Amino acid sequence: MAVVLCSCNSNQEGSKESVAKSEELISLEKKIDSLHRLVAQLMPQDADSLNVPVTTDIKPGNPSLPTPREIIKEVPKPMESKNLQKAKEDTVFHYYRNSSKISVIITPWKEGRRKLQLFDPWGKMTYEHEDALLSYQHITTIKSFHSNGAVSEMHESLNPGGGIQHYDSKITVGINNDPEWKVVTEYPPDLEKMSNNQWYWSKKEWTWKKQETVIETILPEK
Repeated sequence: MAVVLCSCNSNQEGSKESVAKSEELISLEKKIDSLHRLVAQLMPQDADSLNVPVTTDIKPGNPSLPTPREIIKEVPKPMESKNLQKAKEDTVFHYYRNSSKISVIITPWKEGRRKLQLFDPWGKMTYEHEDALLSYQHITTIKSFHSNGAVSEMHESLNPGGGIQHYDSKITVGINNDPEWKVVTEYPPDLEKMSNNQWYWSKKEWTWKKQETVIETILPEK
């Protein structure tokens, strides 16, 4: 009887242990399955399953990688020389202040020549000069204006060509664009000519006239 009871007890304990082990195995299998599912979620999906073509070569122009030309904005081009040349060939107008009356007209260069014309506030021409860029050079430059828009000062440069001799002239102009005086400086300088180098504008004859120098003569005493 004692032997039978012992064998029965051992059989019951063995069955309990086997049940516990089987339950532990089942629990471990469930944990392993959940770990597999978690790993599958974390790992990237296969490219074939997504039907996305795999690109191995990246070439310029590929939309996936913009080229430098697409990234860098184009720099605006400077004004063409033709436009600058055209601007130089336009007629230049200067007007009286707060008026539509023309004070100065400078015509475009044509065959090495251009004209500079002055007008009074009533539209009458008061002075005209032809500049030249030929075998010789004769250029007029406006230096300043009166507050009403009339010319105040002009410079003339004359280089006859073929030598070092040239002339610079300073011209003063009145508030109605009437030329007044011209002082001519000759280079190389000459002392005698520098003391007698002033010209005045003759409205009647429309030309420059040299200012006569009065020479005083001392008479001997009687």
